[in-house]
Amino acid sequence: MEIKTSLLQAELLNIMKVFHKVCEDNNLRYYMLGGTCLGAIRHKGFIPWDDDIDVGMPRRDYDIFCKKWKDYLPDFLEIRYYKTEPKSPFHFAKLIDNRTTLIEREYTDYVEGVYIDLFPLDAMKNYNLWGKIRSKLIWIGKAALINHCTTEKRKQLHKRLFNFISKKISLSFLHKIVEKLMLLENSDNPNLLCNFFGAWNNREFISFPVFGMPTLYNFEDSQFYGPQNADSYLRSLYGDYMQLPPENKRICRHDYYYVNLNLPYKNYKKEI
Repeated sequence: MEIKTSLLQAELLNIMKVFHKVCEDNNLRYYMLGGTCLGAIRHKGFIPWDDDIDVGMPRRDYDIFCKKWKDYLPDFLEIRYYKTEPKSPFHFAKLIDNRTTLIEREYTDYVEGVYIDLFPLDAMKNYNLWGKIRSKLIWIGKAALINHCTTEKRKQLHKRLFNFISKKISLSFLHKIVEKLMLLENSDNPNLLCNFFGAWNNREFISFPVFGMPTLYNFEDSQFYGPQNADSYLRSLYGDYMQLPPENKRICRHDYYYVNLNLPYKNYKKEI
């Protein structure tokens, strides 16, 4: 189902404004990540063809926010992830507007609202042999979670086999294993902060000083926090990040099965 990118961006911006104010009021740290940070630096807002907002929170702040969200948020916003929704295919949290409905094509059985992604940033001392093994195990767990919950048909034989095996494993067990692996290292004095669920794999293992003190950057008609050294952060992900991609690459990454900005997702579930 198609929806105008501008309408979706306006909804995402409203969610982000509330999230930002809650974090400021409660002294919680966060950083714009990935394309959201790139948009802030290169476009002073959304990348024109982008359709999401990604935010990272150091683990301590992330856990506090996810635990106390009912105290922090207005009634129309809620946190959804595996601890609040047992059938969630997502280990990281999504901050959703429950007045809307959104279904991703890969998970047509999972109904939620329009959301911004909240990723925990976990500690890693060094990306040595153990760091590589740990991250690889987390990525396998992530793939197993996706395959357990996906409603899409896998075409290649090895993917179909992995899909079959994943569906035989308890979803709650997969989430528990992934969480234990993510929390293995002490977060008090990390050399690296890692977004284990980011799109860029080990390129998202960023030196702690690069994230540094959350720093305000212009974003549309607001200001939101990003890494202190945004240039180093963006170069680690994209290289020459100020160079625009070819026109045929300027497309939205997400594939939505259904989006309705005026229908609460709980009403959709009752009707369907």
